[in-house]
Amino acid sequence: AAPPSPAGPAGYVVAEVALDALGRDLAAIAARRFGGREVRLLIAGHDRRAIAAFGVPGAAPGADVSALPLWGKLPPGAVWTDKISVLGPHDEGGQRMIGAIETLPDLGWAVAIWRPEPVAFAALDEMRRRGLAVAAGALALALVLAVVTARHVTRPVLHLVAQARLIGARRWREIALGDRLRGRRDEIGELAASLGRMAADLEQGEAEIAREAKLRGDLGRFMDKAVVDAIVRGEHPLALGGKRAAVSVLFADVVGFTPLAESRDAERMVALLNELFSMLTEIVFRHGGTVDKFIGDCVMAVWGAPLAQADHARRALAAAEDMMRFLETANEEWRERYDVEVRLGIGVNSGEAIVGNVGSDKRMEYTVIGDVVNVASRLEAIAAPNQVLVSEATRSLAGDAFPLRALGERNLTGRKTTTTVYALDPD
Repeated sequence: AAPPSPAGPAGYVVAEVALDALGRDLAAIAARRFGGREVRLLIAGHDRRAIAAFGVPGAAPGADVSALPLWGKLPPGAVWTDKISVLGPHDEGGQRMIGAIETLPDLGWAVAIWRPEPVAFAALDEMRRRGLAVAAGALALALVLAVVTARHVTRPVLHLVAQARLIGARRWREIALGDRLRGRRDEIGELAASLGRMAADLEQGEAEIAREAKLRGDLGRFMDKAVVDAIVRGEHPLALGGKRAAVSVLFADVVGFTPLAESRDAERMVALLNELFSMLTEIVFRHGGTVDKFIGDCVMAVWGAPLAQADHARRALAAAEDMMRFLETANEEWRERYDVEVRLGIGVNSGEAIVGNVGSDKRMEYTVIGDVVNVASRLEAIAAPNQVLVSEATRSLAGDAFPLRALGERNLTGRKTTTTVYALDPD
């Protein structure tokens, strides 16, 4: 209850009121308007004791909340039976907050709301500045014209106010700013034209954000996050064409998968492949590579493109080692679940290739083309189960960082000359 005033009544009628409903109302408001996250709502009496609260630690009904930093925004000597409205920043536990306080003089209460500043200003600054300025200007203009002009003048202003609210709510399809309004040669025409430009800019901005989000989602399935960020920033164009680049290519194939698939349930084999490819993809990403494509039960990965990497050969060999180590532990579980032991044959080769987007404007694929790819594929084809075969080019680039054992010269399908082959012997 509010404190008695000298001119107040001599007595009171007292009734017990449950505050649970008020607390539920605050929770509902927080969920509806703010998603229920990172927002604090408080109703307090003149004695600085909580009446109802949401998201405020230690603010059970009746608790002393006088120590909250938010009250520092009130003017000195403020009495809650007076009408007071304050809005501004304050610090709370080392965090910058934005809050507002509004008193209810008839009850002697104060309603307070505050949020972390980064959350409160999460929207685009430009959208906030323009939206608030236009809405405030439209409302101010509507109030002035309502007093000094006739109804036919105030009507378009009120219409613009409604349009400003639609813009603030990002309801682009409901915005209606006709040529008649924008064609006026007065303040209303200028305001209508500004609203139209702002709505178009904001709608285009949202579409660009949505396009970028979709692009990140599509590319993120095949490329490491750093590579995706570079593409989104425009450092690598997504257009048809290619360029020469020094790369390392890895092929990893499930040895003897066809007989396994023929003798077992297809759905279980697909589930097994999905688990295998998910981990192989994660290993490629972990070493800064790109998953070029999946070919049946085989995965092709590339290092050195689309972003150049001086140590692409070492990254590819490190990924091959991790793939073999992963199989050692994963096969224990797969033998129990699928009655299968997966064995990989891996081939790694390095050299210059053409990298870029191949296809059409409507459907393109980022890939690597050249003899370096063919050699890596042939090495994988002759690899024994759980064996990693490496070319001379990759060995030269990687140096002595990996345990490579010379296997001699091998004839690879489709090549006129022999190829020096090494086996990677993981620890």
